[in-house]
Amino acid sequence: MKILYVLSNVFDYAKLISGDAGPAFGADYGLRAVPLNSHEVEEADYLIFDNRFHAEELGDLAKYIKRSKAIILLKVVDPHYRNRDSSWYRFVAELVDHPKVHLALTYSETEFTALHLRAAERTQGVFMPYVYNEGEERPLEHAGRKHCVALSGSMNSSDYPLRTKMRLMSKAFPPFWWLVRHLDHPGYPDIGQPLTHQTIGSDYINWLAHHKFAFVCSSRYRLEFLKYREVAYAGCVPIGDLPYTFLDCPEDAHISFRSNILALTRQILAPDDTEATAESFRQFLRDRRGAAQMQKRLIHQLARLS
Repeated sequence: MKILYVLSNVFDYAKLISGDAGPAFGADYGLRAVPLNSHEVEEADYLIFDNRFHAEELGDLAKYIKRSKAIILLKVVDPHYRNRDSSWYRFVAELVDHPKVHLALTYSETEFTALHLRAAERTQGVFMPYVYNEGEERPLEHAGRKHCVALSGSMNSSDYPLRTKMRLMSKAFPPFWWLVRHLDHPGYPDIGQPLTHQTIGSDYINWLAHHKFAFVCSSRYRLEFLKYREVAYAGCVPIGDLPYTFLDCPEDAHISFRSNILALTRQILAPDDTEATAESFRQFLRDRRGAAQMQKRLIHQLARLS
């Protein structure tokens, strides 16, 4: 069984601010990443196509898929239905139920992916969440960290209501003036936005690792974002909510928060063993998303496709 992770010929993967796409994503699953114009593509049994193809490539990509003998998976990350008119989402929608075409899902079926997969007769979804690599873990050593909460990410009350609420409270509630440290979203240079700061990738995890706590928000869809992995790598205690795929996370591995700001303040200030809580969350991620397990699970899912 030869599986390849196929990249755009023209997209500049160096502009990505994280490993949610491109060669890094494929490597997490032990997959060799090659550009579409590589001769190796013709020899594969399974081809998983990255989600960063440019619109001008899609015509040739469609022709290739329709003549290929391999089983094809098209990767979909952001499942918002509002993306339906973008070139990649239109391309994916048009190929649903084409012979041997399936979807690779970073997140659970929601909106766009739920709509198409539940109506599909042939196309299936293969779940490929973010893999956890123990080698990326930073030392815990909470004694030398700031006793405060790292808050970062996009602020949008529609998509990220809990994170946005926390940001507003960090401005309005006096104890949070020093208990919360905020980092603005850096922007997406891969889609033409200016990069507002350099705290991205490994540097972002290092920034998180200066704090004992980090805020997490699964959005209104309760999705398993990359942030959960990054928080575990940094060795922070996660505060916030969890995705549906982590609902069985042990209570001693995170601090749940929805609205009670006074209760949250008491929990942050309590003299608990924050290292133990952070380690428990790490262990949960190791067990749930460890590389060997995820690579094996992918093989099992692919074997069921036709």
